[in-house]
Amino acid sequence: MNCVHGESLKSARICDWRTELRGWWIGFIIIVIFCASMSLTFHDYVAGILDMPDVRMVIDPPFYWIRRDFIDGSCAAVGLLVALAVSTMTWKYSRTFSQMMQWMSLLWLGSYVAESIYIWVQCDNLLTEKATCPWPRFDAYRGDPFRWLVKGIALAVALVYAVGGGWCWLRRHASEQQTSG
Repeated sequence: MNCVHGESLKSARICDWRTELRGWWIGFIIIVIFCASMSLTFHDYVAGILDMPDVRMVIDPPFYWIRRDFIDGSCAAVGLLVALAVSTMTWKYSRTFSQMMQWMSLLWLGSYVAESIYIWVQCDNLLTEKATCPWPRFDAYRGDPFRWLVKGIALAVALVYAVGGGWCWLRRHASEQQTSG
């Protein structure tokens, strides 16, 4: 608790409330980063940087979706790196909101990044027109159990990090209250 001893109970509660909301703007930054990383304009930009072949859904259905999911994961990786960098820079200012930014980034973007890595490992020459993959049809790609397992593991890691971070926050908050009161 950052309040001065000897204050009335009402002013101590107000001080706690103001202290806890000190980093509210970090949550706003994370929403902007997520929206920017998943926008279609950014996807087109990343596809241009990666020099992805122009594949239409009608001509080559599995590779259209495979490459689209790969670009989704690549854009999510950029967003995740930016979000983790911002949360690291704001850690000293507001530890609670910075930690929230980390686990929300992992929760929202981690599964896309994990899926993109899985696609990269499974496909040969993904960035060329001679790409090959183990999925002959769209149904085989969408129904791949290992693809869903990878996404599930990424979500589980994010949830474990969130629960662990919440538990550490509760312990830290309880120890602050014991030392101040």
